[in-house]
Amino acid sequence: MKETKKEIGETLKVYPTETAIWKGLKSPHIQRNISDFMWKLLHGRLKIGMFWKQIPKYEERAHCKKCGHIETMDHILFVCEKEGREEIWNETEKLWNETTPEAEKNEWVHPSTMLIRGLGGIKKAGVFESKEITEKYVKLVLETVWILWKLRNEMVIGEKKIDGRQMRERWRKEINHIIETTYARALKQKSKDKRMKEIEKINGQWGKIIEKGKGKIEVKEWKG
Repeated sequence: MKETKKEIGETLKVYPTETAIWKGLKSPHIQRNISDFMWKLLHGRLKIGMFWKQIPKYEERAHCKKCGHIETMDHILFVCEKEGREEIWNETEKLWNETTPEAEKNEWVHPSTMLIRGLGGIKKAGVFESKEITEKYVKLVLETVWILWKLRNEMVIGEKKIDGRQMRERWRKEINHIIETTYARALKQKSKDKRMKEIEKINGQWGKIIEKGKGKIEVKEWKG
């Protein structure tokens, strides 16, 4: 945890306590399945790399089929040469730059595994102008990590063949769905004040790519 806190401090200019990082896993802005994934990541409980060396007949899963290296989370997210991984992160950055107000003042921060481990405990990063922008960054990064993890499992555990184009299309579809469902939940707020506050926040985070209809929104085609 010491290395995680150091990485967050150096990169995002915020210094969460260890308690805040653990409590952050229960944030309402983080999906439950992502929280469970993050808990396993922090505890080293994910089924990757050396885990498979202990499982008879599945020892080969310890190594990346593309690169031949022992699989680690860092390899899966940021190193693997599999087509699609790097392109997804490039599109994530492009989406950030296209939708974030005054993006030049809220520059995209390239994530790392250590940074990801503690993102749940961050409410306001020093490198961003507001809590809303920080929340958007945390959500976008963690959702992208979750999508990459699911794709990896489908290819490694499910033995599916998924090419780079399919990976990018899957990422885009899921990110669009997340934005739309977030807006839908905001509309269900019983309190008018809370409802308007949530809608205003979503408009500030994603307003450049959403089209409003009666009681719903749709994500417009964006460059990516």
